[in-house]
Amino acid sequence: METEKFIEETPKLELFVIDDTGRLNIAWTYGFTSEQQIKYPLEQLSFQQIFDAPDIDIDQYRENLNRNLKYATEFIIHDVLLRLKTIDEKIPIIYAIQEKIKHCKYYLEKQVISKHSLEALPSKVLNVFLSDFNEKLYSIVYEHTNKEIDIWKQTFTEQIHYIKFKKFLSATEVTLSSISFIYNKMLNSGIIYNVSHKDFLNWLTVNKLITKTLYDNIPQLLSSAKTNKISKYTRIYSEIFK
Repeated sequence: METEKFIEETPKLELFVIDDTGRLNIAWTYGFTSEQQIKYPLEQLSFQQIFDAPDIDIDQYRENLNRNLKYATEFIIHDVLLRLKTIDEKIPIIYAIQEKIKHCKYYLEKQVISKHSLEALPSKVLNVFLSDFNEKLYSIVYEHTNKEIDIWKQTFTEQIHYIKFKKFLSATEVTLSSISFIYNKMLNSGIIYNVSHKDFLNWLTVNKLITKTLYDNIPQLLSSAKTNKISKYTRIYSEIFK
């Protein structure tokens, strides 16, 4: 849900064009002046009409398109990167955006258009934007992955154990009961180093794997896990750590 909401709130989504109608919309939105947009409604427009219109200066159109698309693409990159900084679980969002980029690039690259034609300009400018955007997103994934490596080395004996632990958290309701269960299981199995329960909980909080609220309420939550919950945790643990 967070991923969908993030993408819905992203400005200028029309730049992720996947069909001819979308590409024409970009030409009209970013290449036309406001007066031209009134005179030539998008619903009645074609690329050939742009060529044939006596009052459309093609050189000026190209200049408008280049300038306005450059501004728009810089704006969307800045907006996305800025908002990603405030989100902990940013990788799923990045993957979703990269999927949109992939579909857009596939559409643009399969167009059979002369490189000098009027229609080619939106495709060319957008391809440059998408490649630049994708590179910046990959940089975030790389940095995030490196940070994750540093995180697991503090507590886990192997990276695969850390990955499986995060999978366990995703598969259960994160409570003191589930954390206590998995802590004891991993400690007894040599999956984590010999750290105290309190230090483990503090490590989880510092690295935002559990909420500060849960950590602050630990004194009130020290009752042991219920039998039915333990049975559920055991089943999930066995499936993940097999």
